[in-house]
Amino acid sequence: GRPGSCDLVSDAGSEEVSVLTLDALMELLALQDAANERPGVESWPPICALKLDVEGAELRVLKGASRLLTIPSLHVVHFEFLPDLLVERHGSAAAPAELLGILRGQGFQIYTGAAVLAARRNSSTLGGLQAS
Repeated sequence: GRPGSCDLVSDAGSEEVSVLTLDALMELLALQDAANERPGVESWPPICALKLDVEGAELRVLKGASRLLTIPSLHVVHFEFLPDLLVERHGSAAAPAELLGILRGQGFQIYTGAAVLAARRNSSTLGGLQAS
């Protein structure tokens, strides 16, 4: 493998797993809380940030979080992606643009890692960042 790669991960074989979208998870938690007569997700502190680390499935995750992305308290969605991996996993050359379009459509600004690093070197805040 490459230096720094994980040799413990193998592509040999596959396993089916159940998945939920983020929107479905939020709905399920609300229903469970109501059934157990305990304070529900609406009593949680506001969700202000979302961190994704999903190795090429970013577009699928954001498509399943359309309601979550509209929450007014959500100010940051942090993720990194490799455009080639996104294209491969989604089978579409338009996947990277679609991913960024979902976020821009919800009013989020997109910042590159290079812009964040430059802003950190030049300032103690990110207020001076220019969106790409």
